[in-house]
Amino acid sequence: QRSFFEPLRKAQVHPFQWFFQAHRYASQKVHTRLTTRSYNDVLNLLEHEPTIGIKCYSKLLAYFYRNPTQIEEVVRIMEQHEKKPDVYTFTALAKIYSGNFERTNQLREQMSQQNVRPNSNFFTTLIGSYGKAGKFEAMGQLKQEMKQLNFKPSVTTYNYLIEFYGKAQALKEVYQVLNEMKQSNVRLNIYIFTALIDCFGKAGKINDVNKMLLEMKKLNIQPNLQIFCSLITYYAKTGKIKEINRLVQDMNTLNIQPNLQIFSVLIDLYGKAQKLEE
Repeated sequence: QRSFFEPLRKAQVHPFQWFFQAHRYASQKVHTRLTTRSYNDVLNLLEHEPTIGIKCYSKLLAYFYRNPTQIEEVVRIMEQHEKKPDVYTFTALAKIYSGNFERTNQLREQMSQQNVRPNSNFFTTLIGSYGKAGKFEAMGQLKQEMKQLNFKPSVTTYNYLIEFYGKAQALKEVYQVLNEMKQSNVRLNIYIFTALIDCFGKAGKINDVNKMLLEMKKLNIQPNLQIFCSLITYYAKTGKIKEINRLVQDMNTLNIQPNLQIFSVLIDLYGKAQKLEE
C-alpha cells in the first residue's frame, strides 16, 4: 500500500482525492499490462489492487472475450472484491456467451435482480446472441421491448435482425425490418446489403436483388466478395452465363479475387456448358 500511494503523497494530493486518483493510477497500470499482453500481470494486479473500478473489469471482460480461462479469472476476482456489475459488465458477458440462449437469459435475470437497467447496446448484443441460437421469436420480442423502453435500434441492431432473419429465410420479417429502416431514415450499409442480397438470392427474388444493387449504386457502395459470391451462385443455378461473365469482369475491375466457392461454381457451370476455354 505504501508503494502504491507513494506517488500520490509526493504529489501532495489531498487525502479525499487519494481513492479516485488511486483508481485512475491502477487503471493505467492495467492498460499498460494489456498493451504488452502480459495477461498474468493483469490478473495479479487485479488481485492486489482492490481500488480498480467496475468499468475497468468490464473492459477487461470485453478484451478477453475469446479466452474462457481468463474470463473466469476476471469474474472470480471481481466477485472476490465485491464489485457490483453494471450494464457494461453484463453487455460484455452477453457478448462472451453469444449464442448460448440459457446463459444469456440468466444474465437478464441477474440484471433484474440487481436492479441494473439495460441499455440499447445490451439489447443489441442479446439480439445477436438469440439470432445465433436460432431463437428468432425471442429476437423479435427483444426488439419490441426496446421500443417499449424508448430505445432506438442502431444500425448494428438492424444488421443482426436482417442477417439472422435472412439466414432463416423469414422473408416477412426481413421486409418488415427493411421498411422500418426506411421509415426511420436509417442508411443501409454494406453488411446489410450483403445479408439482403444473399437472402433474396436464395429465395429466388431476383427483382429484390436488382433493387438492392441499384440502391447500392445510388449510395456509391461497391459490392464486396460476399455479394459477388451470392450473385454468381444464384445466377449459376439459373444458368445465366452472360450475367456471370459480367460479374467476373466487375470483380476484375474492382481487383476482388474470387474465393474457392466462386471458382467451384464457375468450373461446374462452364464444364456443364462445354465452355472448356473459360
